[in-house]
Amino acid sequence: MGVRVLQALRASGITRRRTARLYGHSAGAQFVHRLTAIEPHEPFEAMVSANAGWYTLPTLGRPFPEGLAGLGLGPDALERWFAYPMTILAGDRDIDESDENLPREPGALAQGPTRFARAAYFHAFGEREAARTGLPFRWRLVTAPGVAHDGAAMSRAASALWFE
Repeated sequence: MGVRVLQALRASGITRRRTARLYGHSAGAQFVHRLTAIEPHEPFEAMVSANAGWYTLPTLGRPFPEGLAGLGLGPDALERWFAYPMTILAGDRDIDESDENLPREPGALAQGPTRFARAAYFHAFGEREAARTGLPFRWRLVTAPGVAHDGAAMSRAASALWFE
């Protein structure tokens, strides 16, 4: 999917780049980390998943969207996902448990009461799974200090990671 989008952008003259950076905030962050789990990484030089409401966990033992079971993926997909240097960006003020847009599915609640807690849970879960299976783990968890559920502030934090 990412390859086709980038090819279309090149064909229309919007870009000449061979690779792109992908950033998603909130529901967009859910899209980014799930895309990273199931699609080729080649068109992307960097991906940031910022303040996701909840995460698909890197396990074949839980059905999608809580895990990856049922998607036809095997252990090689986990190895590829763990090896990609995905950044999980978490605003340390994204802690409003009463936010009406905060997912409250049982799988989401099991990851923590807030987006900030869920980001830490996701990263730690991935780190444990990679260690358990002996796979390299290249994800990083980065905190955006003083930032709540604010897409503009998180995009500035992501830009700082990429360009400063």
